[in-house]
Amino acid sequence: MTLEQLSPADVAVNPVLAEVVRSGFVESRHRGAVAALAADGTFAFTTGSANTPVFPRSANKPLQAAAMLRAGLPLD
Repeated sequence: MTLEQLSPADVAVNPVLAEVVRSGFVESRHRGAVAALAADGTFAFTTGSANTPVFPRSANKPLQAAAMLRAGLPLD
C-alpha cells in the first residue's frame, strides 16, 4: 500500500492507544498501530494498520547520532 492509497477509513481502523483526560473529560484521543517482532523477524503481535508506511523524521535523530558515534565520529 502506498501513501496515495491510504484513506481516512484506513487510519480509523487503528485503535485508540492513548487518551488525554483533563478534569474528567477526554480532551484528545490518539490512534496508532503497534507491531512487535519475534527474534526471527516475523510479527509476534500487531494491532491496527501495522503494515502502513510511516515517516519517523525527527524520531530517528537519536538513533542516527548513536550510529555515527559508534562509527567513529570524533566529538569533544
